Amino acid sequence: MKIYHYDDDGIFTHESEARKSPLENDVFLIPAKATDLEPIQVEDGQVQIWDGENWIATEDNRGTEVYSKENGSVIIFSAIGPIPDTYTTEERPSAAHIWVDDAWLIDEERQAEIDRMAILEQIHLLEMQQTPRRLRDAVLGLDDGWLADLEEEIETLRAQL
Repeated sequence: MKIYHYDDDGIFTHESEARKSPLENDVFLIPAKATDLEPIQVEDGQVQIWDGENWIATEDNRGTEVYSKENGSVIIFSAIGPIPDTYTTEERPSAAHIWVDDAWLIDEERQAEIDRMAILEQIHLLEMQQTPRRLRDAVLGLDDGWLADLEEEIETLRAQL
């Protein structure tokens, strides 16, 4: 007689042959976490679950990359069942996108802040270049016009803010 085993979560794991009872004729031993009811057939993306009385088909998304609709962070889904409504399988296109209804949309304010931060970073990098060059030029008495060009580039970036 075939028996069907399941794990602690009721998920079908394998089948085997039941052993005959050494004490009773025509009686088979069914161990814990096993049943003699054959699992139902399931479609792709489903798994058989023993609910204590019957096999049921349940959605199986284990191993699927899902993205938080709140902040776009990614996790690997590890539970049996449907993906919660707070997640999507659609990757967030950029940090400027927010989830609205059923899609990622660009948040204009967020995009403007990201652009502003990128300009500030460029200004900071240019200003960091000035200090050592100014010291070098002061010590060596050099002036090749680079400082005026750099300051003009910084002012151009500041005007974009």
